[in-house]
Amino acid sequence: KRLVETVGFEFPRIRIRSIAFQISGIVGVHELHIWRLTPQKTLATVHIVFNTTEDILSKYQDIIVIFQTFYIDHVTIQPEFSLV
Repeated sequence: KRLVETVGFEFPRIRIRSIAFQISGIVGVHELHIWRLTPQKTLATVHIVFNTTEDILSKYQDIIVIFQTFYIDHVTIQPEFSLV
């Protein structure tokens, strides 16, 4: 059984946020939405605030892996930048 089926979406949402903050350059995570499209397909959207544009594609891949860890099949990342 998938983790989201057994504990709902609140647990993954909290864990995803805390793990994402461990990625260098991420300073904010908000508008995180997780939903089940079908019994076999879970989707997510998230706004990620970065304080750098350096190595951004690698950071995207790291974020995707976090979501895959929680059996979320697809995530749409909306980047935001706070480069001050």
